[in-house]
Amino acid sequence: MASCKQVESMIQAWIDGELGDSERVILDQHFQECPLCAVILRKHQRCAALLFEGFSEHRLRHSIRQRIMENLPEMEPLRVNLEGINWRNADARPKRAWLGPFMRMAAVFILVCLAGLLYSAWPKGEKSFDGAVGMITQTEGAVFREAGHGLFHRSVALKDFVKFGAFYKTGPNSRLMVSLRGPTQLRIDENTRFQICDDRKVRVETGRIALDVGRDERKFRVLTPSGTITVYGTVFEVSVDSVQTLVTLQSGALQVESTGGQGELKPGEQTCFTRGQSAITIRPVDANRVLGWTKAIMPDTDAYDSFTREVQPLKIAELPGEQVFAVITTKNGKPRAVSSFCLTWNPVGDDADRCGYDVHVYNETMRELFSVHVDGSVFANPNRRSHEIDVPGAPIVNAGVLHVKIVPDNSGGKQTPMKVSAVGL
Repeated sequence: MASCKQVESMIQAWIDGELGDSERVILDQHFQECPLCAVILRKHQRCAALLFEGFSEHRLRHSIRQRIMENLPEMEPLRVNLEGINWRNADARPKRAWLGPFMRMAAVFILVCLAGLLYSAWPKGEKSFDGAVGMITQTEGAVFREAGHGLFHRSVALKDFVKFGAFYKTGPNSRLMVSLRGPTQLRIDENTRFQICDDRKVRVETGRIALDVGRDERKFRVLTPSGTITVYGTVFEVSVDSVQTLVTLQSGALQVESTGGQGELKPGEQTCFTRGQSAITIRPVDANRVLGWTKAIMPDTDAYDSFTREVQPLKIAELPGEQVFAVITTKNGKPRAVSSFCLTWNPVGDDADRCGYDVHVYNETMRELFSVHVDGSVFANPNRRSHEIDVPGAPIVNAGVLHVKIVPDNSGGKQTPMKVSAVGL
């Protein structure tokens, strides 16, 4: 009997019909008796089917043998000078022995050059902005993206671009955060399977997702097997299983639609509906407790900066030269209250006039919280390298990410490169 190792080396030949009758009989019997090799065979068959289907547009539909034969040039009879060959063999000398190593080195050099050209032209996988509507800004544990035909075997990494129609799933003890244009933040719990239809539509097949939807002129919709949730800008949770959909609203407003009718939720309310139920029922609930699990999922600072810079279109732009900073306000996974912001810069080394700045602070949904003006004299002082801006009124609380936009005024002075940080309580 053939060993498993021998059989595995012959599986592709078995699929392609390249084995003899006796070899095929041996492999058929082995597949019946060895479950492990049978599983490997099915994987090879699925892979071959995917390749066959993927290249269906490029398959040859007819034989080209006749056309090749018709265009082959006529060949003259080969005349061999046997006396010359015998004479050269008799007079062979090692004076050209160096040509062998030289030709091998030349062949290696050409292959290396071709490999470099292929690598530079080859698609770079997920790190491509084409068609991106968001970015992975936090990941923990086993998270996968669908590679096609229901197969999930491509792992997800920080800063991966999220594209139209992408399917994802999280495994046990896994978490994921997706930032979409808007901006909208999706926090995904373990054992969840969902699809990003576009930047304003998400399909949840099973599991639990919390959404912080940025306001937009367009509606945001969450599709589930039991019905549809429609929002404009709000914070809520969707939990889906094989029977029902559970929706909990923390802030804002949303509408739930199913075959049993529709209903509107207010903050602190929850509804549970199934496909075909007669009516939508709404009950009060402690939304902060229900969504408490989301506090452990906060965006990675570097990844969120990349999202803000490369994906999120800043519709609030006003003047050239503005700077926008994404400030993470959490520590050890817990949001901290922000009492002020600190601008820092390197001391100026010239006597040029410095322009002032208008400082605007926005929350995660790009709603402006407050704005102040900092005079240019602050930056022109050679003895200063920082300036603190107090938050008017009460400190800012429960804000995972704040956007600070700094816009130069029209005073005409020289601009000052700076950084922004938050001062937490």
